[in-house]
Amino acid sequence: MPELLWLLLPVAAASGWYVARCEYRRRTQPVNESGSIPQEYIKGLNYLLNEQPDKAVDTFLRVVELDRDTLELHLALGSLFRKRGEVDRAIRIHQRLLEEKGIPDSLYRYTLLELAKDYMSAGLLDRAENLCLELVDSQPGHIKALTVLYEVYQQEKDWFRAIDIARKLATGQRELNYQTDIAHFYCELADAALLQNELANASRFLDKALNEDHHCGRAYLQQAAIAQRSAQWQQAIDSYQTLASAAPYLLGEVVTEMEQCYRSLNAQAKMLDFLAGIVPENQNTDLLLARTALIQHQQGRVAARDFLSTQLKTIPSLKGIKALAELGGDDTPTEHNQLIAAAVANIIKDKPLYHCEHCGFASRVMHWNCPSCKCWGNVKPIREFRWGASI
Repeated sequence: MPELLWLLLPVAAASGWYVARCEYRRRTQPVNESGSIPQEYIKGLNYLLNEQPDKAVDTFLRVVELDRDTLELHLALGSLFRKRGEVDRAIRIHQRLLEEKGIPDSLYRYTLLELAKDYMSAGLLDRAENLCLELVDSQPGHIKALTVLYEVYQQEKDWFRAIDIARKLATGQRELNYQTDIAHFYCELADAALLQNELANASRFLDKALNEDHHCGRAYLQQAAIAQRSAQWQQAIDSYQTLASAAPYLLGEVVTEMEQCYRSLNAQAKMLDFLAGIVPENQNTDLLLARTALIQHQQGRVAARDFLSTQLKTIPSLKGIKALAELGGDDTPTEHNQLIAAAVANIIKDKPLYHCEHCGFASRVMHWNCPSCKCWGNVKPIREFRWGASI
């Protein structure tokens, strides 16, 4: 029964539109002109009701030959089939419409766009690209075709073309900001260059990314990684310190890498000073725990425990409680504390670590491009400092 209800969704939308249109024609046309619903259309509805969608599609396609006014009906049906995942049927409908002689230019272009969307949904990206390029060639400012191309090039990881389309979209839609996207595209190019050990090219791409968006934390992380590859520890530290101002929420992701840089310069005390300047201001549990570890190394376990205990009053988190239990009591960690630490670890092991601020997608893995809403730069570490909610 649920499958039948889903099947009837396009029927309800399309038939409602068509019946209303026929009723309007019946009232406005002369008496001798027919405004009745074609019998082929009724037959198609019956096929849908009997869960025979392929026969229904064949029947609806024959209606095009009977009544040109059903073109818009077929466009609606095709779109609804695609949204329900029945891409093959949507493609058949739209291809058949394009074969119809005398179709108005506006409907022809709209059908081309719908067919391009069908192809993209089916993974036929080259066909979707060709149709959209045809539309853009005939109408350079065709925003909807450019938008489909934008998605196609991102799926193909053709970042140069994606950048070009983003700039065109930004020109036609000044209210939208594509700088964040473009910055990430340059970061993707930098990643590809790093895989080929082309450090100079990677650095050039990162400079372009920061020219687009100087708050692009990903670019600073990549700059620091390039510096560390060359053992340029101070340069890497400078990038991390800039990151603290541009995108402080990312610092917790690179605590280990930062510590390596400071240790290589024998400057752990400077890292402690650096962390002291941003914790608890940024209320980042990972940075807090890094600072606690440095205090333990330099001043001992008791000093670290006292520090962490005080900080947890303003920056409460389950990860902090676990670390405090592991530090133990006045003497050595007791079996009771170890049990607490194990229990908390079990609680937080499956909790999501990141979420998209645009759509709410949650994950234990960091994504620069949200797998759900496809937005760039909106997936961030979860920092909810409330008991029972944070980690």
